[in-house]
Amino acid sequence: MIIKFYVGYYSQFHASGDNFAGTEWALRHLAEAFASLGHEVYITGEIVQENALNGVIYTKDYNVGSDILIALNYTHYIDLISENSYDKSYFWIHNTDPFFYNFYKGEDIDNLQDKVFNHPKFESVICVSKYHKGEFDKHFPNVPSIMLYNAVKHIEKSDKLIIDDSYIYISHAERGLREILIHWRQILYHRPQSSLYIVTPKYGEKFYEKHFSYVKSTYKNVYYHGSMSKDALITFASNKKYWLYPSNYDETFCVSAVEMQMLGLIPITRLRAGLKETIFNYIDFDSWLSCVLSNDNFKMLTNSSTSHLNVYDAFNPKDIAKNFININVMENKLKIDAVYVITFDVSDEAINRYTAEFNKLGIIPGEFHLFKAIDGRNVKVDFDWSLYSSWKIDNHSNSYYNRDILPGEIGCALSHLSVWKDAKKKNYDSILILEDDFKVNGEFPAKEIALYDWGLLYLGRQKIGGDIDIQNELYIHPGYSWLSHAYMLSKVGIQRIIEQNFEKYILPVDDFIASTYSNNNERSDLTFIWKDMNAYSLKESIVSQTSNAKTSKTSSNSFASNIYLTKDVDKWSSMYINPALKNKEYDLIVDEPIPDVLHLHAFKKEFCNEVIRLAEECGKWTKDRHYYYPTHDMLINEFQLHDAYDMFLNTYIYPLVKSNFVLTGDKWKKFSSENFIIKYTPENQGHLSLHHDDSAFSTVLTLNDEYEGGGTWFSKQKKLVKGEVGELTIHPGQITHRHGARPVTSGVRYVLVSFIRQVY
Repeated sequence: MIIKFYVGYYSQFHASGDNFAGTEWALRHLAEAFASLGHEVYITGEIVQENALNGVIYTKDYNVGSDILIALNYTHYIDLISENSYDKSYFWIHNTDPFFYNFYKGEDIDNLQDKVFNHPKFESVICVSKYHKGEFDKHFPNVPSIMLYNAVKHIEKSDKLIIDDSYIYISHAERGLREILIHWRQILYHRPQSSLYIVTPKYGEKFYEKHFSYVKSTYKNVYYHGSMSKDALITFASNKKYWLYPSNYDETFCVSAVEMQMLGLIPITRLRAGLKETIFNYIDFDSWLSCVLSNDNFKMLTNSSTSHLNVYDAFNPKDIAKNFININVMENKLKIDAVYVITFDVSDEAINRYTAEFNKLGIIPGEFHLFKAIDGRNVKVDFDWSLYSSWKIDNHSNSYYNRDILPGEIGCALSHLSVWKDAKKKNYDSILILEDDFKVNGEFPAKEIALYDWGLLYLGRQKIGGDIDIQNELYIHPGYSWLSHAYMLSKVGIQRIIEQNFEKYILPVDDFIASTYSNNNERSDLTFIWKDMNAYSLKESIVSQTSNAKTSKTSSNSFASNIYLTKDVDKWSSMYINPALKNKEYDLIVDEPIPDVLHLHAFKKEFCNEVIRLAEECGKWTKDRHYYYPTHDMLINEFQLHDAYDMFLNTYIYPLVKSNFVLTGDKWKKFSSENFIIKYTPENQGHLSLHHDDSAFSTVLTLNDEYEGGGTWFSKQKKLVKGEVGELTIHPGQITHRHGARPVTSGVRYVLVSFIRQVY
């Protein structure tokens, strides 16, 4: 590939130059990286001397032929360079105010950017950070843009003896130097060995001389060095300790920040704008200043664990060049504004996993979001919503339609709705929505879809109703379909789905989406949903689901159970609690088989069976939670049952315990619970040795009876308690009631244990 850079209006650019600003260095490093990958690379513009260096040819010939033209900062290239000399162009910008320059040789040319952005060979603007792209997109929402970090050449970390309390300021003097000088005398008073070294770019020397010439004669231990070549600057900075930059200027990238970190200097700055992406470990300037002026040790404010190699890896010129090449070789790939993965897991490991799977699609995203899924049992959204009150149809032949909407379906629907709202707010033209259990089975066929004015496009689905053929080997108009784990929305699709006001009648999202373009033959009540979505689907799904509760908690049926519906405590209790306990008839149902050990029938069998099912579907058993007496167990919060069970304890058990044991005073007002399910088997863990619990009191709920042996043995009292299904034992945790679990000789024993502790 032949790549041509136009350096813009920089009159001293040449191969042997060594006194450029950060923008020009980034261009040079990227050009050399392209050359090292085997591409033919030219730099043209106001070139002082024509020659070649590191595989890059420097030429005054604007019209040397190329596949790609990358023009830097100045829009006048569109008139200066013949469009016949390149196949497509990119406009590489580095600033925000202004984003680019519309002048040439002193002449200002109004609206020249329109000619650039509307040119048939123009591909996109290149921004140098996510922050930069976000700002550009706000101002020019209809102009395509991509993000490509600046390339920064590797610098070896210095092994020189570092001067303690040495600070170097490397920037134009207007970007924060005055704020340092305002406090410098106070800094010296508290730390008299401090020294400040000032280096400015060549284009900032006149400004410094005009506005800061007084510094030399006014401030002690402040040294001005003007501009320096790159090599000289690296050598000079290599024995300094801190890179000091308190700027309120909105950096889009800041090459100096990256270079100084590679060299081993610790940044002291304000983390704003693009610096959030280029600075790894730092000291906040205002915190540093406060510490210095109060004689506190500010070294504790930083974590210097990041290697200079970590910094280099993020901006390695070859990797940056490869990223750009990947964009261009994917001409036949679909480009979309954003990908959303709805998931409860938003860790760095998760984004790596989801990104790797998504990349198999061959779709090019502008942005990639992990969208934190909404828990249907504990909904937190920033908009009002209500359930579709007519969802449940009594005696419907399909059991799916004759039950209440489940918490998983509520959370799933609200998660998708929140994504649509976010996409609308960000004015995206196209988005792909994936649920966390998506599995890619093939590449997306991009070219064909451009033929259709689609609003919704399924990449995977479960066909319910009849499809409509459109005489295309890849696509069809889908009939009524289920599954919302992989679909795309266009700008029109986003608008139309938002206009449905789904928040006013939340129902399972599969049915809602399908009802925007098709009728449901099993229920006529959803006809109020407008059928204005122009829907398409791939004939053969290319995205499936792994579809089990271990890997996904975001789909409509993940951990599906009425056991989570605790908003109506009375209704929940009627479903699962022993009626006598529900009425708190403690004197009638509570036995004391051993002194200070209470025993009662608490739950119906349905509750116990459901808990076992949910635990086994979740499958996150562990032996690592308890150091001294480990059990084969799982916190019930792993399958989101903690809140429901905590409600049960607060409503029925804590009042019983307070009354029975006469617990009075402030320290018995509140309790917290650690709730976990234990699984005993002869092969894995058949018993538990004698021990005390880490609790004020404990409860043991018997969940099943398909086993032999088992039970809780109280050693001092020499008594065994072995409950029936749904029965609960309550006993003191420490001192008086040492206990253990008798061996299970066959079968599997499940118990739900709670360690109850005071909160005061």
